[in-house]
Amino acid sequence: MSRIQGIFYVILSSICFSAMPIFAKFCYNSGMNSYNVLFFRFLIASILLLLYLKIKGISIKIKKHQLKILFFLSTIGYSATSILLFLSYNYISVGMATIIHFVYPLMVTIVSFFIYREKITLKKISSLFLAIIGIYTLVGFEGASLNKYGIIISFLSAIFYAYYIIGASHKKVKTMDNFLMTFYITCISTLFIGIICFFRGDFNFTTNYSGVISLFLIAIISTILALMSLIKGIKIIGPSIASILNTLEPILSILLGILILKEPITIFIVIGSLLVILSIIIITLDNNCYCEKNQSQALVDLRKEETL
Repeated sequence: MSRIQGIFYVILSSICFSAMPIFAKFCYNSGMNSYNVLFFRFLIASILLLLYLKIKGISIKIKKHQLKILFFLSTIGYSATSILLFLSYNYISVGMATIIHFVYPLMVTIVSFFIYREKITLKKISSLFLAIIGIYTLVGFEGASLNKYGIIISFLSAIFYAYYIIGASHKKVKTMDNFLMTFYITCISTLFIGIICFFRGDFNFTTNYSGVISLFLIAIISTILALMSLIKGIKIIGPSIASILNTLEPILSILLGILILKEPITIFIVIGSLLVILSIIIITLDNNCYCEKNQSQALVDLRKEETL
């Protein structure tokens, strides 16, 4: 396949991922809450992924130690990330939440430095500095109109996602098929969030036609199609270019929020967002220079179902 096709697939993936908070907002407006949306999203995605694995003839058997790791990745990592991020949509704009969540590569860098003694480069320091200024611009100058709770929980989602990313690179699960790993993460997340819904009494599923359609769109477009497009694009153009193109996601989330949800936009939101996105590009380029010397699927390790 041509390079243009590879670029197309990665851009398509970014569009699919960026649409997820929009679909979530429609679900909220139809009477569902964050936990309802996440439970049914993971449930639908699990069923679709199982069908895909069966069609491709991929065995779903895994080892016990892999299941143990995936359990913690799914609960403490991905489920916690999803819950926090989806909750943040109730308090701040989807674009703002996505921008703040996207500082997770910096969280990974910081954790890797303290735990694995990974070298801190000038690019990483510059990236961290830009991210801090960007977030301060977003929060500081827009403080009067922003919900602090939404800012905090969206930032926490980045921290928990950093844990998920580091755990996903564990040698015992790193070699697993991407779709198989995603299947188990969605299954475990379905059970975990289902238990939370049970104790919260959130299984009173009340929604309308728009909410049901939005649920399926989250599972099909923002989960399955997004992940398949991302992986296919990486195989054609490689992880470095794919990583840079992937920074379109927060930009697209902001644009979709403005165009569809009529969310407000100010000069400080624009400047702060651009600074954070620039920091993401810098840290991505620096990480990929290292990763391409060691593995060919760096981005997949970074985005195995952010997807979700």
